[in-house]
Amino acid sequence: MKVRILAAILVVVMVVGTLAGIKVMQIKKMIAAGKNFKVPPESVSTVVARQERWQDTLTAIASVTAAQGVTITPDIPGTVTEIAFESGTVVKAGDLLVRLDTSTEQAQLAAVLAQVE
Repeated sequence: MKVRILAAILVVVMVVGTLAGIKVMQIKKMIAAGKNFKVPPESVSTVVARQERWQDTLTAIASVTAAQGVTITPDIPGTVTEIAFESGTVVKAGDLLVRLDTSTEQAQLAAVLAQVE
């Protein structure tokens, strides 16, 4: 029984030793190949520069979305008669942005004032 165990241990040690020896040889070959390795030269291509006329416009189908923007909605319905700011300008709170058509309301006010008198 002891002889069988001793033989099995001997076989395992031989297999492990053989594998370790093979790996050591492979690593030595890789180290030697690394020492002899030289970086290949970079390839460079050249082109003669010449002037060309490019298209002024390009036709495309797309949708555009503003990076920063605001949606302006009035408290009452009406028709906008004047836009009082330029696109891209900075506005402060209380600045006039748009003017609505108030002719109907002004006519109603004049009628009520006439009835009061």
